[in-house]
Amino acid sequence: MKKVGKVALWVSIFSTLFMGCYSSAMIDPKGDEKEKIYSGKIASVVTKDGTKYEFDKAPTIVNDTIVGEGKVSTEAGFITKQVSIPLSDVVKVNVKEFDLGKTIWGGVAIVGVAGTIMLAIYLRHHRF
Repeated sequence: MKKVGKVALWVSIFSTLFMGCYSSAMIDPKGDEKEKIYSGKIASVVTKDGTKYEFDKAPTIVNDTIVGEGKVSTEAGFITKQVSIPLSDVVKVNVKEFDLGKTIWGGVAIVGVAGTIMLAIYLRHHRF
């Protein structure tokens, strides 16, 4: 195997493992899964008045209030501002959590594709 092929294979494997794959789930803050709000990464929330706040950096929860820098959609586009949203005003929370299963299957798929490409290159240069 050529050095370039080995490098490509290892870069694919490590980038998959370090980046990982995430699952997204909408959670009712008053429902059975409300503990995920505290353990997961909050990606966005929708309040009772229909406003949707999106977060690039996960906000924190202080005294039952979501505190962080949120993006809000306006007619002119998105504006980013510091927000403080009481959980009592929130109707939906979208959390992103690390998904080990997706990460493993993603790594297997990348290794499989890289292996198939390397096998095809090998067979092309070593005809029997």
